[in-house]
Amino acid sequence: MQDLSYLEALMGAPTTEEEYRDVWVVAHGAAGRPSDVSLQLIGKARSLADGVGAYVRALLVGAPDEEMAQTLIACGADMVYLAPGLPDAATLASFLQAQRPEFVFFGDVPGCRTLAPRVAQALGASLVTEAEDLSIEPDTRALLVTRSIYEGLTLQVFACRVKPQCATVRPGAFPIPYADRGRSGTVEWLAEPWGLEPRQREPAPEALGPPSLATARIVIGIGRGMEDAEGVELARQLAARLHAAVAGDRGALDMGWITPEQQVGATGKSIAPTLYIACGIDGTTEHDLGIEGARAIVAICREADAPMLQQADWGIVGPPKEVVRALLAALA
Repeated sequence: MQDLSYLEALMGAPTTEEEYRDVWVVAHGAAGRPSDVSLQLIGKARSLADGVGAYVRALLVGAPDEEMAQTLIACGADMVYLAPGLPDAATLASFLQAQRPEFVFFGDVPGCRTLAPRVAQALGASLVTEAEDLSIEPDTRALLVTRSIYEGLTLQVFACRVKPQCATVRPGAFPIPYADRGRSGTVEWLAEPWGLEPRQREPAPEALGPPSLATARIVIGIGRGMEDAEGVELARQLAARLHAAVAGDRGALDMGWITPEQQVGATGKSIAPTLYIACGIDGTTEHDLGIEGARAIVAICREADAPMLQQADWGIVGPPKEVVRALLAALA
């Protein structure tokens, strides 16, 4: 475990910790719902806050509304501040400085990915990016951040001890929590001018169009069992029909059917979609590690003894290319 306190001291970070409190999430939403990564962060923040006796507070930026705030509360937030637009670093840092958060989490997505370091610098805070897991030492309340190094071959744990303690978290690192609509919380609209001038505006956290692999609710996984370019095209058509992202295992990468950014597994991405459909993927431990966060898995395999079927909630045995063709016909 690597302790970052010596670096923070060299950078002149403040060491006083009086009145720092609560776990904060900088959430974002559009099209009437919070983003998946925001819900994932709220769920993790809730579990961490319960362990140290803290509240969960969310700052919801983008195009927020009351219904989105209630969704965050149902997933674990105690208070939600609604801030239309995307904040610049100075505005967000000023707001957080007044609130004195103990922990602040951002999604590691465009917009927040560049905003978080600027906010941390303005606060004199500690920051670890691209986190894959978070925990808090009960005695010292230090934030422990786990992230992968060497292209995912090993993990390293960083300890943050200067408050506020901040982290950006990879989408899919945590599951989307159950939404308990019986939970109550407080919602407050902010009057501050959060938006930037158009020429200065940060890229939106989630652009319109096909979903990214990190935030997609449905992911179509491609394996060698799709046989050829025709099979791959059928899988892509299925993804388009379901508004899903396309991924694949190492075999699909070796065949040139996906890019390295689309590979799922221990040496690729970790994802947590609501539904993962594995098309022609026999299944390996390396691949299974990347889909542990999926809520439901459907496997389409040629052989009845394929390891992927043991990982799946539902299995379809048959030629994957023909099964996908039949699914497309049924959806039509």
